[in-house]
Amino acid sequence: AQDGQSLAGASIVVKGTTTGTTTDADGRYNLTVPRGNDVLIFSIIGYRQMEIRIGNQTTINLQMEADVKSLE
Repeated sequence: AQDGQSLAGASIVVKGTTTGTTTDADGRYNLTVPRGNDVLIFSIIGYRQMEIRIGNQTTINLQMEADVKSLE
């Protein structure tokens, strides 16, 4: 979340696949990404969907931005 709080139940999916997971109560997740796939899609209701290129990263932490339109 924007205020630094953990988001439980966020969805993380490898773009172009059905491989994915969700965050736990502490906002943590673990996901094995197939070779050749280098973009993760993060989403949760009330926040903007984000696509993050993995590159050489083994840990990806991010702050999701509230989706004001979906909250109205």
